[in-house]
Amino acid sequence: MKLRAFSLSLFVLMMPLFARALCVNADNVSLRDKPDGKGKVTWTVGRHMPFLEIQRKGAYYQVSDVDGESHWIHARY
Repeated sequence: MKLRAFSLSLFVLMMPLFARALCVNADNVSLRDKPDGKGKVTWTVGRHMPFLEIQRKGAYYQVSDVDGESHWIHARY
């Protein structure tokens, strides 16, 4: 049990090492709560806004902002 807890803790602590940094390449880009164009807009950001990639689903990236909140952004941005 202790080994399992240790392994999980180690994985969580190392997650940022495997994250990929992304930067928005356009102005007025809508971030959404779902990986599609119909999801609720959670934030509108400008060019060069940095994020960490969490995962990719279809044409969308799930990203994490500096506050640790997650959003979805279309891959073209």
